[in-house]
Amino acid sequence: MKRSEIFFSVLLVPLDFLMLFLAFLLAYYLRNNGLVFSPEVPHEVGRIIQYGSFGDILPLSQYLHYVLYIIPAMLGIFGLTGLYAMRNTMQWTTRVTRIFLGVCGGLFFILILFFLKNDFFLPRTTVVYAWVFCILFVVAGRFSIRFL
Repeated sequence: MKRSEIFFSVLLVPLDFLMLFLAFLLAYYLRNNGLVFSPEVPHEVGRIIQYGSFGDILPLSQYLHYVLYIIPAMLGIFGLTGLYAMRNTMQWTTRVTRIFLGVCGGLFFILILFFLKNDFFLPRTTVVYAWVFCILFVVAGRFSIRFL
């Protein structure tokens, strides 16, 4: 095995951590300061509305506290799906599918937190944003490593 293969394989874990962390931050920002999709608007399902004066549902410090539990769980799921194998010769479709499964598993971990912690609440919009951005950011991070 070449040194570069080992280096880039070891680099994947902190890169995935960073990408997931940025995705969760962006999801939090968009939910509390950006646009929210509102299916409650009659006859205009999915219309984009400006999120107004309702404020943050969960303070950022508490949100980050939970995110720092969720991300290692997601990384563990990534490891179980084989995304951190040293000799990684899988095709991109398989890799993206495994990233998708890992992110879905991590969001299942969020669902478990909903049930176990009564002070933990995330709006559905934040969870949907996090799901989309986690997949996109991790795939982009993997693609950038592959490009290097």
